[in-house]
Amino acid sequence: DLNKGEASKVEVVTDATAMSQAGRGPAYIQKIIEREAEPFWMNYGSTRSRRYFELVRLTSRARFNPNLQQGWFNAINQIINNISVLAISLTGAAVLREREHGTIEHLLVMPLHPYELMFAKMWANGLVVVFAAMASLFFVVQGILAVPVHGSTALFTGGLVVFLFFVTARGIMLATLVGWVAAFGLLG
Repeated sequence: DLNKGEASKVEVVTDATAMSQAGRGPAYIQKIIEREAEPFWMNYGSTRSRRYFELVRLTSRARFNPNLQQGWFNAINQIINNISVLAISLTGAAVLREREHGTIEHLLVMPLHPYELMFAKMWANGLVVVFAAMASLFFVVQGILAVPVHGSTALFTGGLVVFLFFVTARGIMLATLVGWVAAFGLLG
């Protein structure tokens, strides 16, 4: 097509699952195509006309973050990261604190089942995390950063409660594997 003086099109579809590769990959492909098409392009017309002939044009379309505002994406992403860290740390530290002070044995001799004690720790710490996450979402993300959040906050809260059940259970499990807070911090 270039020998004939016609424009040629190549479409490259990049999946952004691996974001760094999706960002660099199309630019590398553009350079490869330019290098390989250069001999054919050099035969096209005079030097003056080659200057105005566009060999490769890279057009990117972002579907998940169409306006490419990283702050919007990072704000929501950091809420999720902080939820995970807080939930694991709070529940694990609560169990470890009671092990270190010897009060977990007192709790275990009470007329309660061990799963009732663990559910109490999970939901007490989980409610603190839900409150902190929702406060962060409304006051920081939507208020200060002015990120438009579309969708149901009730659905987000419901999903958060289910997520917290598993994450706090992980914090308790890790706390039972180690004997002190420093080792828990390395595992968490």
